Amino acid sequence: MEKKSLLCAILLILILSNKVIDAQEYYASWAPLSENAPIEAKNQMRSNYLKTPTQDEFELPAYPNALIVSITGIGLRPSDSTKLPIITLISIDKPLKVIEFYMNQIQKYSNWKWNKRFKMFYKDNLAKALNRHSPYIMIQHATPDEFDLVNISKTLRENVASKIVVCFNPNTIR
Repeated sequence: MEKKSLLCAILLILILSNKVIDAQEYYASWAPLSENAPIEAKNQMRSNYLKTPTQDEFELPAYPNALIVSITGIGLRPSDSTKLPIITLISIDKPLKVIEFYMNQIQKYSNWKWNKRFKMFYKDNLAKALNRHSPYIMIQHATPDEFDLVNISKTLRENVASKIVVCFNPNTIR
């Protein structure tokens, strides 16, 4: 019965995190926190939830069914010289499958390129992307013991296979 309640709670969180803001959809849903997550993590998630960017702030879509685990740099851009914000997502799919998805996506955009060494899709200029001055999507292998995954639900944490780090320009209008 306890597992059923946990699954219902996770499902409810996922449904609620797909709410619409001003007729725009969030880039992705948030990963559910574990029952044992400290209150600070829960408060931080609530605070970040209010900053969740919408799909309109990105050129490339979020990987299907990927979940947000962190957002950094939102609302902290005082000038154009400041680094761009990052949103980190996770997926239960292996990195190769995520890379294949984005390989298909970048064919629609002439200014996005792939760098095999960094497992990174970047826009226009690799050096700028590596310094967070240009958008990129980096795909990494994920393990359950990673720092930014410790507070997510145990079931999800144990099944995560990929981390998708997205550096984006919230001022870009498509």
